[in-house]
Amino acid sequence: MVLFHDGKRALRLRPLFLFCSACLLLGSCQRSPTETALEIYINRLAIALSTSIERSSLTQAPAPPPDITLTTRPNLAGAVTLDLTSLRHCALKTTLIKRGSSLGKKAKASQRLLLQLEFLHFAPDCIALQRQQGNIATANQLHDKWLYEKSTLPGQIFQATLSGPAFRAFWNTHPRPGEYPAVDVARARAALHRLTDMVVRWLQGDYRHDNLALELALGEIAGARAGHTLQRLAARHDWLHAAESSLHNPVNDRLPCRPPIHTTRTILLADATAYFRQEVLPRSGRTAQQLATLVDAVAVLEALLESAQTPDYQRWRHQRRELLETVDQAAVKHLEILTRARQACT
Repeated sequence: MVLFHDGKRALRLRPLFLFCSACLLLGSCQRSPTETALEIYINRLAIALSTSIERSSLTQAPAPPPDITLTTRPNLAGAVTLDLTSLRHCALKTTLIKRGSSLGKKAKASQRLLLQLEFLHFAPDCIALQRQQGNIATANQLHDKWLYEKSTLPGQIFQATLSGPAFRAFWNTHPRPGEYPAVDVARARAALHRLTDMVVRWLQGDYRHDNLALELALGEIAGARAGHTLQRLAARHDWLHAAESSLHNPVNDRLPCRPPIHTTRTILLADATAYFRQEVLPRSGRTAQQLATLVDAVAVLEALLESAQTPDYQRWRHQRRELLETVDQAAVKHLEILTRARQACT
């Protein structure tokens, strides 16, 4: 439907824009400033093109694969079959008792990781003591167990971190209310750095650990809501793609402002372009940059645990990377198309 047929009414368009913008703002209490600005822009562009703009596709950010800790059982590798009475002078005895208890067997992945680190930290002194006391069989059994725990440590770290509930919440596209408190990008990035530093030390053989520090880092990472941000960027990409389709004539694929030039449309399109450049592009850029900061920090941790990742996880990483590359430059590319459309109207 053509809303305006001549240029004389162009001067009265700004009150209409203000009215439409106010209507959108009143209904945007649950939207971010970026989403509100995008909606206002789409509305202005639709008026400029005398058409409606609707998304023809709905891109969904890929969900991470199922938590492997839910489908695997912790392997205690015979640790609880040791004669604990022979370990009465070892700090390791307490660790083995905790692991063999009903709570230890049902512990979540992060707690199992902490118990494994505790075993790796205390076992060498206990092995040495057993040898000094002539308990060679017990020492050899403990040594074999220690080698096994060391070899499986990357997998346990992966289960407790990248494949665990905290990172699933981190990538969740629709966070559950109250599941994890929201955390800003700076805090989440700092938590990712702290966690990565811990993992580096553990993989290098320094098994000292701070239970509270690990849980706090995971909790702050979970609250970053990177998946929700990625889904918002995917939705933005879909809207911009729909807008670009409207900028082209579906019959002959020409830009909508071809001779004879419509003065009204020229003004409207210039106004929409200016709004996109001043309001939508900067906000979209900040959102994309914040997400990139978090993704880069996660990539460092993923590189450390590359060998422990499941095929499903690696496939999901590839899908996630492809979507990030698609949405990252969507706003900049749209501005280029929008600029060409405006030039066709001048």
